[in-house]
Amino acid sequence: MSEIGYTLRNYSAKDSLTRSVLSRDNLCMYVHLGDPFIGREPGPVVIAIDLCKMGELSAAQSNPSIFRPLISLSYSPDDPASFRSVLVKKIVENLRTQYICNVIITSEPSGVRVRTQNSLIDLTPLEWIVPVGTLHIQCAKDKYLILNRDLLFAKPGSYSYFFQMKKKQFYNSGFFYPALAVLASSAVCYYFDSYYYGRYSRLGKSDFSNSPGSFPELFQKAKNFENASVVTLASGCCLLGLTFCF
Repeated sequence: MSEIGYTLRNYSAKDSLTRSVLSRDNLCMYVHLGDPFIGREPGPVVIAIDLCKMGELSAAQSNPSIFRPLISLSYSPDDPASFRSVLVKKIVENLRTQYICNVIITSEPSGVRVRTQNSLIDLTPLEWIVPVGTLHIQCAKDKYLILNRDLLFAKPGSYSYFFQMKKKQFYNSGFFYPALAVLASSAVCYYFDSYYYGRYSRLGKSDFSNSPGSFPELFQKAKNFENASVVTLASGCCLLGLTFCF
């Protein structure tokens, strides 16, 4: 089994992995006894193996007939060693012809880290042997945008994929929108600075006589917004600079 890319592990219904969301689409082989009756007469014992998803294991145990068997073989107690050998060969042969896909993934640039939902990880160029079905992959490389794809393997065979990675631009950075927000705040502060300073500049002698407190009040407001505009402008420029690095 390992020669064709499979790693075997025993599972039980109580195993926590059978209830895990991450492993529910993993394929497992359910071994059980087939129907021992032919008509009304008891027939030979039949060993059946169904291939089902981990999330369907409980259903397979309660009603195995709803799944198409990978293999069904009559058991002969006379020669258990030969039966075991034939069973293994049949399993490998049926998996290879019905469920095995050879997947080659290349990319530009090379060295992209490809990760699957079932924890397969490798760097491009890579070659995997996977079962028929759907495989979600995530491609990642420093200074490049993360690429997510769902690969569909409808039938056994060879599949080849090429992914062109896109370089991160400054506007793809997580700092870009915070930088825009801070710079927009700086512009608002500058507007109010000009507004209050304009009102302060237009004050005359009559205002000094009627409302002398308006002079320091308007000047202080203009000063506060001026300081705020300088601080936010500096912060926005720093954040904008970080967008070119991260």
